[in-house]
Amino acid sequence: MSTKTTSSPCQLRLIPAAKVVRYAVIHQNVRIEFYSADVIDIPLSPGTFTLSDQPTEGAAVYQKRHTFRVPSSGLPQQQQLQELAHTPLVALYLDEKGRQKVSGEPLYPLTLSFQPSGGTYTCTLAGKSPSMDLFAVIPE
Repeated sequence: MSTKTTSSPCQLRLIPAAKVVRYAVIHQNVRIEFYSADVIDIPLSPGTFTLSDQPTEGAAVYQKRHTFRVPSSGLPQQQQLQELAHTPLVALYLDEKGRQKVSGEPLYPLTLSFQPSGGTYTCTLAGKSPSMDLFAVIPE
């Protein structure tokens, strides 16, 4: 099992899988194209982003699980999380070295679940994918 906790604040952006225009895996990189208007920036509580890519025994599939906390800023935040919980997602995040990575794919999207927890929301992105999280190549 491969699990990492990113202790520095990191950026998390979610894209509805249906809004990804192009997605191509090239070695350890992913060329991903989308419209910036479709990207949802998620404010993270520092030091709460945990990554897990676990290979499934006997299959070429990885179980993905990313947990994090989002500060509770009232009803608009809860409504946004509820909408995202019903949307297949692709995630972009910065790793501990500041490199952008992609988790999930249009054909293997992630799903979001969340729970209120003492002034924050505890969130989980989970799904399956044929590869570990890859480095993002985003054309300008």
